[in-house]
Amino acid sequence: MTLGVVIIHCNVMMVPDYDGSDILTGFFDFVLCMTDVCVPWFFFISGYLLVHRHPDTDWTCYKSLVYRRVRSILIPYLLWNTIAFLIRAGINLSPLGQFTNGRQNFDSITGFVMDVYVQPELMPLWFLRNLFIFVLVSPVIRYLVRFNAIVALILLWVSDHYFYLGGILYYGMGFIFAKNYSPDRFDKWLAISIKMLPFVLLLTFAINLFSYDLPVIGYVLIFFQMLGIWGLACRFITSTGIIDRPDNMFFIYAAHGIVTPYLLRTLSMIFDFSGYYWLVCYVASVIIVIGTTFGAALVFKSISPNIYALLTGYRYKKSSPL
Repeated sequence: MTLGVVIIHCNVMMVPDYDGSDILTGFFDFVLCMTDVCVPWFFFISGYLLVHRHPDTDWTCYKSLVYRRVRSILIPYLLWNTIAFLIRAGINLSPLGQFTNGRQNFDSITGFVMDVYVQPELMPLWFLRNLFIFVLVSPVIRYLVRFNAIVALILLWVSDHYFYLGGILYYGMGFIFAKNYSPDRFDKWLAISIKMLPFVLLLTFAINLFSYDLPVIGYVLIFFQMLGIWGLACRFITSTGIIDRPDNMFFIYAAHGIVTPYLLRTLSMIFDFSGYYWLVCYVASVIIVIGTTFGAALVFKSISPNIYALLTGYRYKKSSPL
């Protein structure tokens, strides 16, 4: 799912000089439509694991949970946005000038805080911002789910759409599934979910081809896309080596937001892409971003493991399906 987010942000269609054919553009749209499941999955699995690993709801447990999330979410969020701002500010002050878009001057401290930490400066980290907020209001979500799952889904949908709390619907879905499905039962789902992936791919292609707007069915489709890709990923989890360690994947997720815009701008300036060569640019961008950020993770970890742990929220454990 993290690699899917890299694919999203390496979108060459956002390059000003993009002139790909309708077929190529349709292919890119399809790929982006499939990767739309990535961040919803992050929210879903975060909600599921919170309920599964922290079933107690008393005040002591809640304080302990918030403290751990400050260390694993809030501190990395603040550090990465500060790093991204300093890099952009340094480039803007250099002879390169304003190499990528972004504000250079701030009218007030409030404006600085809003643009760098609330917006945020490192756009992919909006997920961490919302996730930390959801942790703070998790007792309310628990209460709604226990009261009535349908009512909870309706209220969470309204919050997702009208109160700038993107992702809270999928986060709440994680609570509902944790209440009804144990990890052992979920493992059985994952073992067979890959079989639905061809159907999901075909349906996604059809919806994308005919530009259907299916707001309710869209949520259901994303859920089944999520299960299909999740099941596929589980087939590779024993062969991905050290790249799939949570700390490395977190570093890639955060760092790619810094690397990607500068890389795309550089490639478009060096090479005169046109037509189907934009596909080459797209693939090359994804490979370079993953290779660069993963290499940086290994180097940084070897040079300063303590700071690396701070940047990655002290994520040490090896990945598993759940």
